[in-house]
Amino acid sequence: FLFSASQPMLIFIVYVLMAPGMSGFNLLRAAMVADLVDDDERRNGERREGLLAAVDQWSFKVTAALALLLTGVILQASGFEASAPRQSEETLTSLRLMFSLIPAAGALLSLWLASRYPLDDARVVEIRAELAARPKPA
Repeated sequence: FLFSASQPMLIFIVYVLMAPGMSGFNLLRAAMVADLVDDDERRNGERREGLLAAVDQWSFKVTAALALLLTGVILQASGFEASAPRQSEETLTSLRLMFSLIPAAGALLSLWLASRYPLDDARVVEIRAELAARPKPA
């Protein structure tokens, strides 16, 4: 709703509001991968940081590609006409709703998935203690 032809500088508010969430998301992702590496080592006896980091980055890139694809679908579904000098009010309302509701639904889905994450603080501490107690290979 901050996309406005009469006040184009409002667009910067979107980025200011998104930056903390994106930073937090990236920090959370990195921490979760580190915890998963420890849990994987506990289960399998070897560290596979490279594999888990590769899966993490691959899934991040697939998600980014799907977001770009979905943007095109949203533009088409809203009735957006690139050649039109001005978009209709219905198109702009549709764009505003879809570019607000779809990311909000994605955020709610992400929060639900994060709530299902099997490693809590206590479990991570327990795993690290178990790994520290193991004899180190020569």
